[in-house]
Amino acid sequence: MNEAPTATRSTVRMLLITVAAVVVVVPVALAAWIGLIFLADRLEMDLTANEVFAWLIAAVVAFVLWPITLRATRRLFWRQRHRRIGDPDPAEDAPGPPVPKIRVTPGDRLGRITVVIVGGLALLLISGSQEITALLTVGIGAASSGSRSAWLLLQLAVFLLLLALFFPVLWLTDRTLRSVPPADPRRQALEVRQDWYLAAVTAWVACLVLGYVFAYLVLTRL
Repeated sequence: MNEAPTATRSTVRMLLITVAAVVVVVPVALAAWIGLIFLADRLEMDLTANEVFAWLIAAVVAFVLWPITLRATRRLFWRQRHRRIGDPDPAEDAPGPPVPKIRVTPGDRLGRITVVIVGGLALLLISGSQEITALLTVGIGAASSGSRSAWLLLQLAVFLLLLALFFPVLWLTDRTLRSVPPADPRRQALEVRQDWYLAAVTAWVACLVLGYVFAYLVLTRL
């Protein structure tokens, strides 16, 4: 009986958040774009307005969406890990089990910081450079016979990239996890660490695709 009102409240809340984000983010983004154009001109940088916009969107993807997506994917992985096999999927708006707070070793902390920084810089470079976007677009177009096959080729490339990054991380972390019995108190910390790095790989590939799509639209539509 309560599912319909709960779903309605969730929909209304998401609608309000979306409207607020559009009202706030769009003017701020336009102001930042104009300001960066004047800054590039003042510094005598050889950048067009489209290139400035591409770098601005890439910065948002690299330094805003990338950490947010990593956090959300980590929570999703932890939720799925602790869902009992055979149980139905929980409702989308049902709160999942929180990721436990564990003591992070200095080496692991350094590794996470490195992943976030290097991942963000890589996203900024790949998504912001119109030369890279043009090169990828030309390569996809040359290897496909139309827009439909180009989209399928892009999906295949993303899938292969995700596998290439996901399985080495899974293999390395799972080796350590298998050596610890389920009742060992250290196991939870190892599970949290494994989920973090697997979530980082997944979130990074997702942001890379999103960054390329934005850069492609800037390149071909503006």
